[in-house]
Amino acid sequence: MHTSIPRQYLATTLGLVVVLVLLSGVPAGTAPASAFWFALIPLAFLAAVHVLLGLRALAEAAAAARLGFHVRSVRAGLLRVERGGRVRVTSRDDGPGALPGDTAGLRRRAALVLGIGLLAALAVAGATVLAALAASDGQASAGAPAAALLTGLAVAAVAALVLELLPAWTGERPTTGAMLAAWRGRPAVARRRTALDVVGPMAAAGRRPATWPQGWVPFLAGPPDGSPADALGCWYGYLWATDLRAAGLARGAIEHLIDITTEPGPVRSRLLAEGAFHTARVWGDVAGAEKLLAEIPDTPATAADRLRVTAAVLWALGDDAGAAGRCREWLALPHPAGPLSGGDDLITEAVEELLAEADRRAEPSSAAG
Repeated sequence: MHTSIPRQYLATTLGLVVVLVLLSGVPAGTAPASAFWFALIPLAFLAAVHVLLGLRALAEAAAAARLGFHVRSVRAGLLRVERGGRVRVTSRDDGPGALPGDTAGLRRRAALVLGIGLLAALAVAGATVLAALAASDGQASAGAPAAALLTGLAVAAVAALVLELLPAWTGERPTTGAMLAAWRGRPAVARRRTALDVVGPMAAAGRRPATWPQGWVPFLAGPPDGSPADALGCWYGYLWATDLRAAGLARGAIEHLIDITTEPGPVRSRLLAEGAFHTARVWGDVAGAEKLLAEIPDTPATAADRLRVTAAVLWALGDDAGAAGRCREWLALPHPAGPLSGGDDLITEAVEELLAEADRRAEPSSAAG
């Protein structure tokens, strides 16, 4: 399932609150009211949550593998078991643990995996509710710890199931309910979300866009749905077109990106810089590039982007020495990871190519002088 870490945290927190409330209601002077139980039961609850999440994840992974998905990892809360048996403790959301290996029959296969994940979550919720009801039925105070533990697990499991059923398409990871609804009514949106899951790790790892699996690239430019996937899919499409030297596609993608990214900040500043550089470098449109450059805030955080845009504008104006100087200045600067996933290597490569071309064009002028 497309379970996000924040949703898991919320469900687990609700269950833990229930456990603590039930333990606090145990009459004083009884064994379950001791500090020992207040420490042990919450720890046992967290361990049990991870076990249940692991069992559900294993069921999903087994179904995904049989349907031709590549299982990268199995996640249970904070624990992530990767291929080869490596276990990591991380709170970072690294995306789905299983991804389709190809696009054949994608709609049917993806919906089946999501549905099986929901069935596994329903089975866990049903089992924990029945166990909680059995433990709380006629139990004396001596059985309060077990009843509190099982009730908390039931609350956490039901909350997790409800949160995944809600068709919420907010943030970077939609719920399972949202994805199933998309596969049913808006398959192009669901295909783009899946393509982002496939291509995203490749972009983050620095793999060249031209080598991305070609079957997934057309899905990146799906219809807009108001989610962050709109801009991210368009950004990956721009990187792919840029790497393949498809200038027209690249220009259309970056212009659309700038139009839909209206909130001021590092992302919009990077997009403006990329659009200005592309406009001057590829199309020689100085006026268009300078218009975009004027929209970039003049701050220390944007100094490097403004510098490379200035280099491209000077090159388009025929000032090869000035362009080469700005390129060398840019290359000498430290360049932390940009605000967008992927593309940093292509930006560096573009500046290096501009420097080499500016130097080549400057040589005849020097010789003539």
